[in-house]
Amino acid sequence: MNRHSILAVLLALLPLAATPAASSDAVPNRWYLGASYGISSLNHDVADFSDGSVGNAVVDSSDTGWKVVGGRRLNRHFSIEISYADFNNEVDDEPTFSGFSDGSGAEFPAGPVSIDLDEPTATTLSLVGTLPFTGRVGALLKVGAASWQVDRTTFHDAVRSTRSDSGVDVALGAGLQYLVGSRTEIRVEWERYAGISGDDIDLASVGVIIGIGRSRR
Repeated sequence: MNRHSILAVLLALLPLAATPAASSDAVPNRWYLGASYGISSLNHDVADFSDGSVGNAVVDSSDTGWKVVGGRRLNRHFSIEISYADFNNEVDDEPTFSGFSDGSGAEFPAGPVSIDLDEPTATTLSLVGTLPFTGRVGALLKVGAASWQVDRTTFHDAVRSTRSDSGVDVALGAGLQYLVGSRTEIRVEWERYAGISGDDIDLASVGVIIGIGRSRR
């Protein structure tokens, strides 16, 4: 799924916002689905990629990102949510890291070096807490475990090598949500996925959440 597909999903979900607003005593829809689109960025310095021998380094740390989510509300304040996030849609052909090694380190002989973290993804199971400010606006906090995968490709002296990394680490998030209708919420979120191939990845996104089934009183 590419960025155009995600934008199409968001646009398709928006018309559901016309549903009349739920009354204040209605229990929210138990199940929900949604999609978000935004900007992902790596939190690292040169030392995360270098063996100490690389100078004049350039780091390309941002790209587009998207995710799809599904969840179940346990009550008005807590939900269990599963999501799949892709942090890099390859909107450019630049490597994540590039520089020149003087040969003094253990990993890289002297010469140009570039490293690309290709298509990092994460599947996350989270507990989401909601704090209402008004009948329509609220804050959300989330904590979860993210199972991530990434391909790490290294180019050195025209030699290419690729290895796949994977693991399970902590994911945290915070944001605001706005209830548009009885079934539709707009979310603005910031999330951090820790430890992806030695780096943290942030995802700032805007998304639409749609409740499934009828509200209960």
